[in-house]
Amino acid sequence: MNTNRNHREEREAIEALLPWYEKGQLEAGDAARVEAYLASHPDMASQLALVEEERAEAVLLNEARGAPGAGALDTLMGAIEEHEAANPSLAGTKTALWNWASKLLGAPVPARMQWVAAAAAILIIVQGVSLGVLMTSPTQRGTGYETASGPSQSIAGTFAFVQFAKDASADDITQLLTDFDITIIDGPKPGGVYKVRISEEPLDEARREALLKKLQARDDVIIFAAAAE
Repeated sequence: MNTNRNHREEREAIEALLPWYEKGQLEAGDAARVEAYLASHPDMASQLALVEEERAEAVLLNEARGAPGAGALDTLMGAIEEHEAANPSLAGTKTALWNWASKLLGAPVPARMQWVAAAAAILIIVQGVSLGVLMTSPTQRGTGYETASGPSQSIAGTFAFVQFAKDASADDITQLLTDFDITIIDGPKPGGVYKVRISEEPLDEARREALLKKLQARDDVIIFAAAAE
């Protein structure tokens, strides 16, 4: 059973990387990982053409709605890739984005539909929300963190970005924050994104990811959760 789960998780990870691979925006390590998987899974290789087709349709959809087009989507993808490269502790942002988009659409997003999912996410993210709102970065002085709204006080601990379900009541949210001992640090930002502290201690990657998975499992209250610096 563990083997099947590992295979499924690896396939899902590769599917999340395909749009970046198709655009040539992956780092060498991730690109090699995708190529090795494609070589041993011909059925996955056939999805690349569908990815390109869906990307073109997604761009047309956004432009028809007056939303950012191909340039905005490419810029967002490039920014996410650069942010992951500069912050190894936030590896997995691409997968988190697709998972979030799938929740927006109400169903899992297959690889061939990820550009449509991206279009849905773009309507929320790019219209008034820069990547800096979702992903904070160290200040030049290295003594704190700075968001799109300006510098914030340095606080110790482990952090995440979350978006609460629209139908979650205030009581539901309060109870979840209490159960997980979560503190809201900043927000809401446009799109309903909050920065929260999920632990008063700096957790290692394994413990942080385990806690994030527990939060993601509470999809009755939270529809998006990803690591933050």
